[in-house]
Amino acid sequence: MENAIWDFIFYLSSGIAIGASIAIIFVKQAMHAAVYLIISLLALALDFYLLGSPLLAVLQVILYIGAIMILYVFFIMINPQSPTPHIQRPDLTLPILLLAILIIESCYLILMSQIESQNVPINALDPKALGLALFGQYKIAVEVLSSLLLVALIAVMYLARPFISSKSKTNMREK
Repeated sequence: MENAIWDFIFYLSSGIAIGASIAIIFVKQAMHAAVYLIISLLALALDFYLLGSPLLAVLQVILYIGAIMILYVFFIMINPQSPTPHIQRPDLTLPILLLAILIIESCYLILMSQIESQNVPINALDPKALGLALFGQYKIAVEVLSSLLLVALIAVMYLARPFISSKSKTNMREK
């Protein structure tokens, strides 16, 4: 019975991740896509935790949601083509529902892991084993991923530069 609950939570958060990822494709505003991406990344972090890698789940939240998504949101906010002429209240039903399900799942997992820590069917991967795996047999993949993230950062800075310089020119003219 205990494994059935863990399996249900895993498949539910996987479904949320897939649903939020599909929603990214169909939304019309970039900020809504960023919110769906954050929900998808949170669901993936929960899946990493359930698969026995709490360190990877924490790194997912800190690095991708805490750092990379801030860059995306920053670029969306400085992009002059994205603002709408009038402010309207968007339909937030689906993102709030998905986020509420993720919060309920996470709270349940935290409470159950504190209550029955010896009966949890999760085989935790310690940080030393993760480090040895990442910088051992997966060293090339880690280097390629870090290079890809560096290129993404440079691309965001390059794409944002014309918008920043045009805004600074208009600010200089006003003064």
